[in-house]
Amino acid sequence: MLASIDSGDAAHLSIQAELVSRRLSDLTPDALVVVTSEAHLRPERWRWPLRQILSDASTRPSDMRIAAELLEVVGGRSDVSILRHLARRKTLRIPDAGRPLAKRLAPKVYVEDLGRMSLRIGDQLVAGTSIRKKVLSLLTYLLTRPQFSASREQVIDALWPEMEPEAGANSLNQTSYFLRHILEPTATDDTAANLLDSKADLIWLDPPTFSNSKKMGRATFDVQRDHADLIRMTARRFLAPGGVLLFATNRRGFKLDHGELGGLTVKDLSRATLPFDCTRGANRHHVFRVEGP
Repeated sequence: MLASIDSGDAAHLSIQAELVSRRLSDLTPDALVVVTSEAHLRPERWRWPLRQILSDASTRPSDMRIAAELLEVVGGRSDVSILRHLARRKTLRIPDAGRPLAKRLAPKVYVEDLGRMSLRIGDQLVAGTSIRKKVLSLLTYLLTRPQFSASREQVIDALWPEMEPEAGANSLNQTSYFLRHILEPTATDDTAANLLDSKADLIWLDPPTFSNSKKMGRATFDVQRDHADLIRMTARRFLAPGGVLLFATNRRGFKLDHGELGGLTVKDLSRATLPFDCTRGANRHHVFRVEGP
């Protein structure tokens, strides 16, 4: 009955939100669109059932993933931490859960530049004179850029042209830290909306073949099993538009899972990067060039 839903019956969905929430993965794509639209119209009716689904250990992973996506649409500030907790559950494969909700709920930032510059962050007014000069320079520089974005090299050349690259990068990291603290003074790693998002033009990703580090708790890392999730997460969170990610591994017989990397452009560079005197180790030399959509 739930597989196909007519948009004319959408209002009845909110009455049965508890039932619908437990059958989300049984819906057709069109029906899920109707449910999402209805949840958006009546968010207060859907929040509690979705939270119950996400806190129930017996919930099917497929239902939990869709419930998390819906809570991104209708959730409140307290739901960010719930979704970030789920993001750590590797089996759910939702590493960015909670990030869109945090960004959607973040206070709006307005830059007032008539007269002395100031920032209005939500209901807080921050005078430009109270901000470090380089921090204010970084903000104003980014505001002049297309899509408020620039590469690290461009920022360093503009703000620290006299410095060596390493020293310039260190200054940029410190200045970015202070600007983030101004934009989101109370945010933690889990609740941050990442209004200032530092991304790289080039990433070299060379993970271990296998790891059971204590830092991972009970989880383990296997490069053959987990490489697709790692590449997707790294590209999504850290790769700048137009950037390149180079992924390498020396696992014998490694096979890249192209099917799990939809939306990314992948080129095999293994042969091109293999030293001429190391042909006997070709089965352990794997390098791939990855570009975002």
